[in-house]
Amino acid sequence: MLKQFHGISVSFQVHLYFSGIPEAKVPYVNSVGEKYRIKQLLHQLPPHDNEVRYCNALHEDEKKELRLFSQQRKKEALGRGTLKQLTEPQPCRNVSPYHFYSKNYRANVVFLISVIL
Repeated sequence: MLKQFHGISVSFQVHLYFSGIPEAKVPYVNSVGEKYRIKQLLHQLPPHDNEVRYCNALHEDEKKELRLFSQQRKKEALGRGTLKQLTEPQPCRNVSPYHFYSKNYRANVVFLISVIL
């Protein structure tokens, strides 16, 4: 969940972030951007890393462990992220693919969103 920081409302933070993303990648409902987002999510968290039904060769103890891991991840981490305002773009060396940068050139604001999947 995003929090207000430096007096900037959450809704304005979201607006600034998305205004720095190409229009074709903004995940509006039923848009090309939404399809792109779904493709990203499937790449970042493939179904076989999360659901036993997509894993054919697991033993029962492995299935149990995967179920427990999946439940814990969903409860504690899924969909959570951190929004940080940066004063300038930072290099993406050794950065998890779950970090996304957005630069709003009109407002001279750079955001880093770190998402835990």
